[in-house]
Amino acid sequence: MIDASQKSVVQASPISTPASAANFISKDSTSKSSLSLERAATTTGDKTSSATACIVLKDAGICPAAETTNFFNTMLPSVVSGVLVVVGWYVVNKAQANRERRKQIREYVTDLATDLDDIETLAIDYHTTERDVAKEHELISKLGRFEKACSILPKFIDRQTFFKAVPPEKLNVDGESLQQLRKAMTLRHFADEHTAAIFANDGLIQELGLTAGEMQEVLKKVLIEALD
Repeated sequence: MIDASQKSVVQASPISTPASAANFISKDSTSKSSLSLERAATTTGDKTSSATACIVLKDAGICPAAETTNFFNTMLPSVVSGVLVVVGWYVVNKAQANRERRKQIREYVTDLATDLDDIETLAIDYHTTERDVAKEHELISKLGRFEKACSILPKFIDRQTFFKAVPPEKLNVDGESLQQLRKAMTLRHFADEHTAAIFANDGLIQELGLTAGEMQEVLKKVLIEALD
């Protein structure tokens, strides 16, 4: 005999049917699949977190890698281009300035050569005619100015630090040549020693002409160095 309490238990706990069991298994499988998907998503997220973070930061404009890439792609070419433009301008401007400076040197040396011709003519005239004190003073004065003018030549490029128009040593006029020129014109048969005119074929006149010619060669070398 089943008492009333046992009947209530039996009625309260119905036997599970096959459909109910299948439903339970399906729910359990779904739960496990969801858990597996979550784990897989977490693993994948760990592997791509850095890339995702960088993409997000890049979109926000604060990703360091993005900033570096942006600099090299946009700013660096502009900077290099600007530097090349400035350097090119400096080189072209310096070349033009040097050409103008060399032209000035050539004109200056040409004037020196002309002055030397005048000095030689004056010296020959002085020695082949009667003594003329005025010519003596004129000859000494012109020789002094010529020597000073030759010493000024290197100053044409004194202010040039780089890319000089002409190598400085090429503008130096040999001081020994200048001394020999003065001696040939004034050391003998000059002032009180000038007692009478000498002939044009005299050894003194020939030496004077030879020394002046050597001085012209010195000036010509300077002129050649200043050619473009």
